[in-house]
Amino acid sequence: MRRVVLKIGGSVITDKSKPFTLRKHVLNRIASEIAKAIAETKIRLILVHGGGSFGHFVASRFKNKLTTTSCIEIHEAMERLNRKVVSYLLKHGVKAIPIDTISLFVLKRKHVFKAFLEPIVNALNNDLVPVLYGNVVFDVAEGFSILSGDTIAPCLASKLGFENLFYAIDVDGVYKRYPPRSDDDLLEVLDLHKAKVGVGKIDVTGGMANKLIEIAKWIKGKKVKVILFNALKKNHVYMVLRKLK
Repeated sequence: MRRVVLKIGGSVITDKSKPFTLRKHVLNRIASEIAKAIAETKIRLILVHGGGSFGHFVASRFKNKLTTTSCIEIHEAMERLNRKVVSYLLKHGVKAIPIDTISLFVLKRKHVFKAFLEPIVNALNNDLVPVLYGNVVFDVAEGFSILSGDTIAPCLASKLGFENLFYAIDVDGVYKRYPPRSDDDLLEVLDLHKAKVGVGKIDVTGGMANKLIEIAKWIKGKKVKVILFNALKKNHVYMVLRKLK
């Protein structure tokens, strides 16, 4: 059985230009494609989604100052988005179960310090699809820090020994800037030490550059297939998962 961590970008399932706005038709389609792939292919799947116009908007409104008040509001916004994601998955027959990020991870100076992953393992062993999300978590040195889904996904692939790490994003791949211009070409070779990949206007977790850095950090030396693909295009989620057969 193939094992996959699939990170769904917040910019895919929400409209980042409009606070608390879900792209319902996109989320509904992605949920149906995931359900179809699971029905046809033997895969063990972990889903992680970003904050989009929910978590990122609240965090940016507080200028990324993590006080008790801002943390509560960020957490509530992310839980709200997670409930919506899970509800669409359930509607299409995916045995999805939400798992709260703040209960699994403790950071130290913004880096993963402890990870309690037994709930995820137990969910997988019971044929469930755990659904995690970027969120504010406790930091033993700073009180609170934001843990991005782009850190959670490669961390899980690394620590749980998953051989596939897929990123459902809103562009066709990696460009020299983000968002890309119409005449920009995809980068065929990327030196992470020289990369200057841009960040979206309200993305508080580093955007594409941070995504690539976290992949390199967690996956270095491990046999993990990493694919970044455009999930705004119909059937791409299904095709990427289906090819695992």
